[in-house]
Parts: sequence; structure tokens; C-alpha cells
Amino acid sequence: LDVPVCELPFSSPQCTFYARDKQWLMRFAEGELDICEPYGIGVIFEGEKPLCLENLELSSEC
Repeated sequence: LDVPVCELPFSSPQCTFYARDKQWLMRFAEGELDICEPYGIGVIFEGEKPLCLENLELSSEC
């Protein structure tokens, strides 16, 4: 997205880093989009590069 960070429709970021792995997860616990309910969305990164967006609404727990 070519949007300033302050204008993204997501909030309450939480980061998870994995030992011995270059990939990490940034979970946005809240947001204005329907996909953000009930657990938020996750963005998987490798280093600084975003790889994919995870829909967490079907997760059993977060």
C-alpha cells in the first residue's frame, strides 16, 4: 500500500519474532475492515519485506 502509516485502517500492532527464522508476524488486533473481526489480521514479513496477509478470523485462538 502506498499510504502513510497513520492512515492505514489497522491499529494495536503486536509483533512476534521466531528464533532462528527470518520471518516474523505483525498482528493488528483491531481495524476498520470486516476481516479484522474477531482476532485482527496478520502480516508475515521476511526481514523488512512483507510476504503475505493472514486472515485470522478462523483462528481458534490468538
